[in-house]
Amino acid sequence: IGIPDPFDVPDDVPQHGVHESGRLVAADPLDELHAFVDRRGMGNAFEKEDSARPLLEFRLLADQGNALAQNYLGVMYAMGQDVPQDYQEAMRWFRKAAGQGEALAQINLGLMYARGQGVPQDYQQAMQWFRKAADQGQGKAQFNLGLMYARGQGVSQDYPEAMQWF
Repeated sequence: IGIPDPFDVPDDVPQHGVHESGRLVAADPLDELHAFVDRRGMGNAFEKEDSARPLLEFRLLADQGNALAQNYLGVMYAMGQDVPQDYQEAMRWFRKAAGQGEALAQINLGLMYARGQGVPQDYQQAMQWFRKAADQGQGKAQFNLGLMYARGQGVSQDYPEAMQWF
């Protein structure tokens, strides 16, 4: 269906904009991740000589209920970054974060459902998660909703509704 890897976002996709390629777009985890690391005083957590540090620190925060850390653990598992790639584990962390209202995790869940990664492909579930993030003003989720309405994925094809989301 033309959905890119859930975490492969072209550099020219603005945070709250539309990508002209007609592809579903993902949340941009890396910018948010680095800002999160800076806010938490984790300093040089991504230097190669200590690659296990982010996983340990995010796991600690995630286990304490931190939704951002839960989302980023999901990203790490989905991408296989410093851990074996595991879509089901990624889904587990995305669900925890999304359940707390974390919009980036909601976008990531929507993409996982749209692609069938870690779960059976389910466009209706994808639509529900995109809608939750879109209702929080996430431009990428709004674009994904518009694209799904235009294609009739998970809903009846509806060009006027698609245009409302674009």
